[in-house]
Amino acid sequence: MSPRGASTALRASYESIYAAQGIQDQQQFYAWIIRLIRARRDWRVLDVACGEGGLLAAAQARGLAPYGIDISSEALRRAQGASSKAVLAQASAEALPWADASFDCVTCLGSLENFLHPTRALAEIRRVLRTDGVLCAMMPNRFWLGDVLQVMRGREEQPPFQYVERTATARQWQAFLEGAGFIVDRRYGYTKVSPLLRGGKLRSLRKYLLTRALRSVSPPALAWSIVYIAHKGRPQPRQRGWWWRAERFGDEARGTGD
Repeated sequence: MSPRGASTALRASYESIYAAQGIQDQQQFYAWIIRLIRARRDWRVLDVACGEGGLLAAAQARGLAPYGIDISSEALRRAQGASSKAVLAQASAEALPWADASFDCVTCLGSLENFLHPTRALAEIRRVLRTDGVLCAMMPNRFWLGDVLQVMRGREEQPPFQYVERTATARQWQAFLEGAGFIVDRRYGYTKVSPLLRGGKLRSLRKYLLTRALRSVSPPALAWSIVYIAHKGRPQPRQRGWWWRAERFGDEARGTGD
């Protein structure tokens, strides 16, 4: 598939997702992220792949200036409803529409692994981040305890549902950030609890109880996702070919090293 075709397919896949169920965490998660970045009230915060605007709403509630980009127009429509003061743009993470050193903080939560070109996206994030700015990135953990237990029981890991998905260990993701010119200051494990209700409808009680239990017992290295707080540094040599990538084309999926 050509680069233009892949970009068009990626955008179409997210329009479809946000026109249906969407992708969103609980608001407590976004409030926790705002606490982690230790922002001052005058900070400009950019959320890359902002989705439905949960982080933007939390930033606005703390008196910050929220900015967001997403490739999905439907996601941006929802985000504007969540954060009335947010400045939004429909754009790719690999080509951010802002000048150098525009932001005090850039967040990218559970999305870097879904970009067609994550290395380019990190370069753009580094470009728009101020010299003393903060990056907060969250990526999925290859050794997530829930998946490990599934494999031990002879079952498959959770299959990918987004157009491109990558996963790596906590140390591998950190090496990736360092290779892109960031210095990691802090690292946290985060395990999402499956919501019991969504849109007023009851979801799986079993999955809710299971994820709550896993959240309470998972050490950070075995959490569902890893959250990194980092600042700008000098790019370091990085190892290539260590992550798992699953690409979805229609009903097909293939895994490749990237």
